[in-house]
Amino acid sequence: MSRREIRVAILAAMLALRGCLNAALGVWLVIHRPSWTGVFDVGSIYAIVDGALGLITVVLIVSLTPRGLLRFLAAVTCVDAIGRIGAGIVFRAFPGLPHVPMTIVPFFAALGAGVAGLGMIGITAWLVARMRGGRDWSKDAELLFDPLAAAALVSLVFGSLLFANPPATVGTLRVVAATGSGALALVFLTASLGAVANRRTS
Repeated sequence: MSRREIRVAILAAMLALRGCLNAALGVWLVIHRPSWTGVFDVGSIYAIVDGALGLITVVLIVSLTPRGLLRFLAAVTCVDAIGRIGAGIVFRAFPGLPHVPMTIVPFFAALGAGVAGLGMIGITAWLVARMRGGRDWSKDAELLFDPLAAAALVSLVFGSLLFANPPATVGTLRVVAATGSGALALVFLTASLGAVANRRTS
């Protein structure tokens, strides 16, 4: 097995882990129906772990892709991962933060705007790279680039909804979080299967 095949296999494992993590969060929210505090307690841990896996994924993608917009989208994904880790740490350090309306509502709005902005940047980069690639768009590019664009699309939709209508009740918060994590689970698990297929045919 070549070094590239090993890196692709590790990438597939990281994407699968992110998919399973997001799926587990969504299932937990639906089954256990946690309180407002419980959502933030578990959500902060999820954000830190998912952000760390995201950084590892970015390193692997950068090692497998050429220079240019592919790496630019990886950089956007890196910023998203760092943001997840930062938000998780903040809520772990200040557990009373979710209970202050004057703080949490602007936080949701800012989070939604930031996530939507990163999603828009990611989708724009994907469209530009697609147009430049034309018929020469490779299978490797589809494998490593399209899943990130799909994640960016989810981020754009999720962030826009969060910005326009920040959740004010625990029921709405659970629905928003479960829907977002479920969508990302599908994206990452599909990307993982694509990485496995690419390794077998490379």
